[in-house]
Amino acid sequence: MREKLANSKGNSDSYHETESNSPRPPCARAKTLLSLLIDKNLVMPRTRVSYQHQHFHKDGEITCNSIRCICCNKIFSATSFELHARGATSGKPLKNIYLRDGRSLLQCLLEAIETGILGIPFGTCLKASEDPICDSDVICSACHQDGLLAECCNCPSAFHPSCVDLKRTPDWYWCPLCCCRVCGSGDYTPNSNDSCDKSVVVCCEQCEGRFHVGCVKDGCQGLHGLGCSLTEKWFCSSRCCEVARMLQSLVGRKITTSDKGLTWTLLKYSTLALGHTAIWEPELMAEQFSKLYLATEVLNECFMPMIELRTNSDLISDIIFNRESNLCRINFKGFYTIIMEKGDEVVGVATLRVHGDQVAELPLVCTRSCYRRQGMCRHLITELEQLLRRLKVKKLILPSVSQHVNTWTNSFKFNVIKEEELPNLVRHNVLTFPGSLLLEKELCSI
Repeated sequence: MREKLANSKGNSDSYHETESNSPRPPCARAKTLLSLLIDKNLVMPRTRVSYQHQHFHKDGEITCNSIRCICCNKIFSATSFELHARGATSGKPLKNIYLRDGRSLLQCLLEAIETGILGIPFGTCLKASEDPICDSDVICSACHQDGLLAECCNCPSAFHPSCVDLKRTPDWYWCPLCCCRVCGSGDYTPNSNDSCDKSVVVCCEQCEGRFHVGCVKDGCQGLHGLGCSLTEKWFCSSRCCEVARMLQSLVGRKITTSDKGLTWTLLKYSTLALGHTAIWEPELMAEQFSKLYLATEVLNECFMPMIELRTNSDLISDIIFNRESNLCRINFKGFYTIIMEKGDEVVGVATLRVHGDQVAELPLVCTRSCYRRQGMCRHLITELEQLLRRLKVKKLILPSVSQHVNTWTNSFKFNVIKEEELPNLVRHNVLTFPGSLLLEKELCSI
């Protein structure tokens, strides 16, 4: 272990909010796929369109935010225009609404992604960030503050001794992010291709826990993943494999809530980019990518921009689009995005990471300002808790600024995590923010 006094170039946080001379604009325009096409000048107002499916046909005209029916002069969203045209909805209205040149609106979205207009890489995996592993981090990986840090010899992570309950300089490998979940040792052989080397480390795809190959082969943990749909991945337990399988099965599915017209969808950029699910067609994948883009816009509308100082990248975009890094603190490959929609409009967004069946975290959750105090957040949290209980996850954790703690504790029954319990969470690599308090809610007792 080495110790140093971190120098964070005048910033004590792992990220900073960019300066702004004016407040965020109100949500004047609905966040829909149709409005996205209009905002990006992919479809211009007053453009003629037609709904065509089997023997159903209806002509319309694009307005500044919706579609005006030619026959009755009424204004409709894309879904309601489909309902108006055929008396039912397929759930994919953009696929059946065509421009005069023969392209559907869904094809326009696909072209926008393929040509880079939305800035979303389509059909590719994100590459690891460029942070050098030879340089240790300048802030604590647990609390994201600077100070006197103990550096890990195996990875770029660094910690305040108090954050990892390190009372003295140890004579063994100690980093909670590197230590094997079986034997507790962080001693391993890096970059080894020797399959017989028992000190090589493997990482669970779901909980991201590390394990020595020797500890696995000696029977302390079972090998899992063979026989499930994610055969190219490795899981430390049948529970982690089952959690991954259930989450994967929900990606892209629109699920109704108890509130009529309100639905939620689980999305994951890297899953869509890799095309794990055979049912994904390019146009439908483009629709899900575009919804992730809308989710980013909603989060940026509700939160001040947060720039990660080490990579100079936008933290919200990193999380939504699963940016990977060899520094655990900024490795976001495990995150899912939950969008709440009212009709066609995205009204709320949350980011979720599930660490096996032990802990799930919800670092970012928001409702658009024009939909607040209407129970949207409560619906989102209720649906999320039901999902996590089905996954048999024991605990949900989220960070909160002090002015919102009472809302989370009184209305949503969360509790502030005691300071002495924080070191136990470090190995789960839970994302937190400087100046925030970590809150928890027990979900399953077994």
